[in-house]
Amino acid sequence: MAVERGTKVVALSFVLFCCSLFLSSYSAKNPGFASMGTAMLTEIQKPVQQVASSSAVTINELWENYFALVGIREKYEELTERIKALEEQRERQIEIENENQRLQKLLGIVTERRLESVLARVIGYDPSNWVQAMTIARGSNDKITRGSAVITSEGIVGQVIAVGPTSSKVLLVTDPSSGVDALLQSSRARGVIEGAGRRTLRWRFVLEGEEVKLGERVVTSGMDGVYPPGLVVGVVTEVGAEDSSLFQNVEIAPAVDFGRLEEVIVVPREGEEQHVGGLK
Repeated sequence: MAVERGTKVVALSFVLFCCSLFLSSYSAKNPGFASMGTAMLTEIQKPVQQVASSSAVTINELWENYFALVGIREKYEELTERIKALEEQRERQIEIENENQRLQKLLGIVTERRLESVLARVIGYDPSNWVQAMTIARGSNDKITRGSAVITSEGIVGQVIAVGPTSSKVLLVTDPSSGVDALLQSSRARGVIEGAGRRTLRWRFVLEGEEVKLGERVVTSGMDGVYPPGLVVGVVTEVGAEDSSLFQNVEIAPAVDFGRLEEVIVVPREGEEQHVGGLK
């Protein structure tokens, strides 16, 4: 069986060899036949060549697009970082502008009233509910003393009750133990301001016959020896008669938003050593 298969292979090879000789000889004598064969072979190969060429172009395009996408990704990341840096710079600029506006207001009231004063940053509030107080980053090293008034451009804040070398504790006017001698800005009716809560003050000892209107401003009288005269305390929000009928019950809304304080002015008491300072 193997011998018969080998014989067939040899015979087929011989036939193909003869055909090749014949075609070569015929093509040499008939050039037109050779060109027709070449054309036929070209047509047969054309689809294969098109597919190969298209595949090569596609691969090249994919490769180029890959590198293009890598470049776009790197550019995107670079732009993202730049945008982030610009946003951070913008936020810092806004903070600086806001601080400058606050300081200009504080310095404005100091200049207008010719107050000897120390500018101080607020660094914290008393965590307990027993005392309404805050801490400022100024102390005895800055010539701060007990009893000094603490104010802002909006109005009074409180007074210093404890002093350390680099910080001080301020009792807010809203604390029940606080007291401020005050009067109505228009009629000059007089009384004593006491703290009645974080957002409320009570004006005590205002005589029944005094005319007190809602929305009127209450200012310091300067008679308590702590606060300079004419500083805003707040506005009248409620008026009523006390049980004794001798005095009126008057509630005041503070002029200062104590939850938003960042910088304050410390004004030394009269007769105390004075010092002009800036923010640290």
